[in-house]
Amino acid sequence: MAKKAIIIIPIVVIISLILVMMIKFNDGYATMEEALSPSNPQSINILHEEKMDDGIVVFYNHSGWGDFSRATVKKSTVGRFKILYSGVSGDIQRVLDKRGISYSYWPAIENASPPLYCGVIDSSIKQVKIVEGKRNYEREAKIIEVNDFRIWLVYMDQFQGSKFNIIGISGDGKEVISIEDSISPRYIEEKPLKGYE
Repeated sequence: MAKKAIIIIPIVVIISLILVMMIKFNDGYATMEEALSPSNPQSINILHEEKMDDGIVVFYNHSGWGDFSRATVKKSTVGRFKILYSGVSGDIQRVLDKRGISYSYWPAIENASPPLYCGVIDSSIKQVKIVEGKRNYEREAKIIEVNDFRIWLVYMDQFQGSKFNIIGISGDGKEVISIEDSISPRYIEEKPLKGYE
């Protein structure tokens, strides 16, 4: 009986390790582009990546779509990519022609990314600020210029409340646009949907 146990236990351990490794290596996608569009990864143009402690916020578009997309992605210890949350703004040029700025609120996603406001600005806007309605607290946006896009983003981890003003400022310091936005308390605490893959 002891001889059987000596033989069976190592075999069970080896099979268990093989199964764990197979599951681990099959979780997620090999490249960021495959994770963002499994059926057509070659259509993805990654514009910018913001690396966080436990994730990556990716700004991208699809070839020929005229969109501005973003996703929160987690990279596993074995280098596989998994989408936690994503969103798209279609026909971004139409929005820029009308207002000069696009915007969307992005909730905190697990430990992968803090809440943030982000969007795209046209050439008339040189600076973007978010002003909190509750305390009048404000923060200037980080502006990233890549290809034909001027992406702006503000991390919202120091803000309170649900009412915010998004202000676009010209090169000579004049306010070009001010947009009042209100985020419902439910949306602030929103969690990603289960089963998105």
